[in-house]
Amino acid sequence: MIRLTGLLLTALTFGMLLTAGETTPPAPDPVPAKPPIPPVFSELEQLMEQKEYPKVIELADKSLEETPGDFRLIAIKSYTQFKFMDDRPAAFATVDAAIADYPKLYDLYDFKVELIRQSQDPEADNKIFAVYRQAAINFADRPLQLSDLGFGLLQRPLGEGRLAPALLLLRTARDNMANCTPSEKYLILTNLARGCYFASRADLAAKVQTEANVLAANEVDKVTGTRLLKFYNEADKMAKELSNVGL
Repeated sequence: MIRLTGLLLTALTFGMLLTAGETTPPAPDPVPAKPPIPPVFSELEQLMEQKEYPKVIELADKSLEETPGDFRLIAIKSYTQFKFMDDRPAAFATVDAAIADYPKLYDLYDFKVELIRQSQDPEADNKIFAVYRQAAINFADRPLQLSDLGFGLLQRPLGEGRLAPALLLLRTARDNMANCTPSEKYLILTNLARGCYFASRADLAAKVQTEANVLAANEVDKVTGTRLLKFYNEADKMAKELSNVGL
């Protein structure tokens, strides 16, 4: 997902990003033409430079009437309210309204989490978990995507506090995978096993990976699953040995 500070910069300098590299020699094979730069982003950039923040909101609202659900416009509006107008209630209201209208637009959840992080709210951890709980509910019918999102949270740098929501997403994916194919179930369970390992439960990781390996549909999955199961069993054994020696 796009980080919050980079997100605003991306949207406001959209033209520069789209035109980068246009002076390079053309590729030998035809390539799709780059989409035209929406004029609204240049206008928004100018208004931001002039610190005309109410006009930024007005233009973003007008543009959203023409292209509803445009995440970039929603993000610009919300972040302008949050950062430059110091109206955090309005900023969160903008995102919450968008989530209500577009519950499957996952970038909105990630964006809201970043707003909470930047707000330095003492209840930030609880509020962030609530965002992921809402995402788990709204994406329960897309277990494979939910599992991928949970696995992505596990890849964040250590210390960012993403383990609890990652496990929430991974477990919700597992609980709603009945209609998935065997290969999809293998992936969902393998991701959950990784989450259990991150939570210092190598024993549960081995148990879940064993379930996953039964569903391995190809040679790559079988080899990978076997290696993971061996690793989790070894980790569980080492954890017990360390516990016995008090280390």
